[in-house]
Amino acid sequence: GAARLHMLCARSYAMLGRRREAAEQLRRAEDARVAGSDELHDEIGGEFAFRSAKERYYAAVTHLHLDEPASAIEAARESLALYAAGEPENRSYGCESMASAHLTVAHIMEGDAAGAEQAMAPILALAPDRRISSLGATLSTGRELLASRPGGQQLARQIESFCAVGLPQRARHAISDRSGR
Repeated sequence: GAARLHMLCARSYAMLGRRREAAEQLRRAEDARVAGSDELHDEIGGEFAFRSAKERYYAAVTHLHLDEPASAIEAARESLALYAAGEPENRSYGCESMASAHLTVAHIMEGDAAGAEQAMAPILALAPDRRISSLGATLSTGRELLASRPGGQQLARQIESFCAVGLPQRARHAISDRSGR
């Protein structure tokens, strides 16, 4: 629980541009992680779980907000590797997809189009009903960055198409089908 709280604080400080405080919270999160476990977050788990994979995913977004793409790439890759190696019941397609989205944006910030395309591949393969809203918001930021860079227009269009189709679209169609419109 303490690790999660410190990671949330780190991300908040990073969003406010408060580098020193964000770095301190990242350090405290690591200290809390190695200090031991707590029953709710580590033993009961489920919705309350905050395993290392999720911690690294939070670190990736924190580094993005701090304009530290190399650190974001490292944290996102660690998160994805931990999810892939973990037990199936502890995986979260939403968190994994967000880690891939953060990895994509970090590669874009680094000017690495090939890395961004590789990171986008599993996201583009997601079925429309698995496209969570926060994923679209993160990718929209990446799309804007890409569109302004030479050679980034194709991936920017792919991201735009991806974000245009998803659960909200399906829900809208279901509602209109039921009402006869």
